[in-house]
Amino acid sequence: MLTKILGTTGTRLLNALLTLLTLWITTNYLGKEGVGTISLIILDISIILLLNDFLGGSALVYFSSRKKLFSLLLVSYSWAIVVLMLFFFIFRLMALFPGIYSDIVATGYEHHILLLAFMNALCLSNYNFLVGLEKIKRYNQVFSLQIVTTAIVLALMIFVFRKHEVMSYVIALYVALGLSILTSFGMLFKNIKVARPEKPGAMIKEILAFGSMGQFANIIQLMNKRFSFFVIKSHLNVGALGVYSAGVQLTEGLRIIGQSISLVQFSRISNTRDPEYAKRISIQLLKFTLFVTLIALLVILAIPSSVFTYVFGEDFGGLKPVILSLSIGLMAISASMIFAHYFSGMGKPKYNMYSSAWGLLITIPGVFILIPWLGIIGAGLAASAAYLASMIYHLILFVKMSGAKGKEFLPGKDDWQVLRTELRKMVKTERGRD
Repeated sequence: MLTKILGTTGTRLLNALLTLLTLWITTNYLGKEGVGTISLIILDISIILLLNDFLGGSALVYFSSRKKLFSLLLVSYSWAIVVLMLFFFIFRLMALFPGIYSDIVATGYEHHILLLAFMNALCLSNYNFLVGLEKIKRYNQVFSLQIVTTAIVLALMIFVFRKHEVMSYVIALYVALGLSILTSFGMLFKNIKVARPEKPGAMIKEILAFGSMGQFANIIQLMNKRFSFFVIKSHLNVGALGVYSAGVQLTEGLRIIGQSISLVQFSRISNTRDPEYAKRISIQLLKFTLFVTLIALLVILAIPSSVFTYVFGEDFGGLKPVILSLSIGLMAISASMIFAHYFSGMGKPKYNMYSSAWGLLITIPGVFILIPWLGIIGAGLAASAAYLASMIYHLILFVKMSGAKGKEFLPGKDDWQVLRTELRKMVKTERGRD
């Protein structure tokens, strides 16, 4: 299992590096308006996928080994078509209100958004099937293929065909998703046995019962992360959205630290029945996560604004203040990842949804007050406040549930030694299993 975890972490690192490369290409050759439009396209696709994931999301991981794959595939693919048709009509209705429509939907790219969302839905279903069948290596391969293909095709469109326009990014998505769908389906083909499908009504009920709570949490979390995009577009302009989106992408790249560490934590907690051990390892990894994230953040903040302008272009000279406004939020969400995996490992995932809900209570008034007042810096401060509220809720519950004392959160000289010991235990355990 350790090999699978490291493989997944490597895929995330590759994703972060190629996202940075893609950001460099788009900021330098498409400008802040182009980056803003792309961020709105991606956000619109993400919103469509939120509905799709009720029957095509992570619940498929659980049921892949418990149900006939052919039946699951029919349900998830059919649901993707239903969602596509539903949003087609939603877009048509929203178009009756041009002011609202232009703030929410990337005008001129409606049909591309719908088709790309549909392709994304098929791709994500296949990914979940691969994970559910424990084909983690295959999943990492095809996910990496999607990331690499997107970057390569975008580079070809920009540097070879000289198409310095948003459609170059859209074409890159089409090619990457199409190739990923075909490849992932090929990986699943041997496991698909055509047979009489199970009763769809009963299966849909089971999938919804299992995954709806987690999906509601995802919806709330996306609103926390991206609701400000719509408000920036409405109160400022698409160029301001482009600058803010670039700053968000740079800070989110640092989340890979917390994601990787919390994944190791989750693997340990989910395999132990000792609550004291779960508390201790969570606090140790919390301190380590915050320390490493802080060092990485300070490195980025030490970079002069002139460097950001040189790398990403004149339009993005205001990146550093955006990153600074998001920095508290980055530290808070890094801590929340540790707490969230503790609650999930202890069988209490509902608390993660409640945590996100507390953040949303800060996000909605925060963006409407701070963005008109402080612009995109206000958006960053609102995000930081929301993440901080979520983290405080997580912390209070963690202390209440685990019985942790305040002094346990203070760094001590034995922290590093304990961490090294725990990592050695993990490695020895995994070698014994192998």
